[in-house]
Amino acid sequence: NEFYPRDGWLVEGTLAFSRDSLGSDVDYEKHEWAFNRYAALTERGTLAMRIATQYVGGDAPFFMYPAFGMGSDLRGYQTGTYRDRFLFAAQAEWRQRLSERWGAVAFAGVGTVAPDLARWGETLPSAGVGIRWVAAPKNNLSVRVDFAWGRGDNEFYVSIGEAF
Repeated sequence: NEFYPRDGWLVEGTLAFSRDSLGSDVDYEKHEWAFNRYAALTERGTLAMRIATQYVGGDAPFFMYPAFGMGSDLRGYQTGTYRDRFLFAAQAEWRQRLSERWGAVAFAGVGTVAPDLARWGETLPSAGVGIRWVAAPKNNLSVRVDFAWGRGDNEFYVSIGEAF
């Protein structure tokens, strides 16, 4: 189920590049990979896990650098507070359906940003809780409301669909 996966794997990757030989002002490339695993451990409970990496090389503009807060990886940080050429994030989320229309989640993760793949930067923790209201039960499409804590920061999220 695209909106509420309960079992299986999802592997995604993208490669974007810019070259002056193709008409760009700068030469750079950006790599993004994500590995999601979903396991239905109880009739109404699902464990969702994710490992994600991003890397930008070359003369990339600063706004292309990976940063926490721009997506669902490592919730609990204001966008751009932690930004560098390399990003790594690992997280797990327990999703519990309480009824046909209501659910709750608890999540935790760890990550870093660093100048390159070989160096681990500052270890950044993340944890949070959320509620779900299933707006479309036939498709398991939820409205999510999450509150997350990071190192010295916290964030509130309202969105459509699960974080990952």
